[in-house]
Amino acid sequence: MIYKYRKESEELTVLRQLNLRLKLSEKDSHYFRSLEKGFIGEKMFDELVDNISCNWFIINDLFLEVNNSFIQIDKVIIASKKVLFLK
Repeated sequence: MIYKYRKESEELTVLRQLNLRLKLSEKDSHYFRSLEKGFIGEKMFDELVDNISCNWFIINDLFLEVNNSFIQIDKVIIASKKVLFLK
């Protein structure tokens, strides 16, 4: 069961809209392409894992604050005897 679905980040959404309306700097364009490729890869991985019919709890894009820093875990899979953290 998927507890939290993956959503496109606000940053990617904004950069996508800006890219449609104006020419991004080379640095911003590279960053935008990186974010987009990463999101596409995450969605492809979701399709592989999320459709396996097991009694798993799945949390996508878990953000945690540790020592005043934020970390993102792409996918957490909670099974009956294991917890998998995929980054």
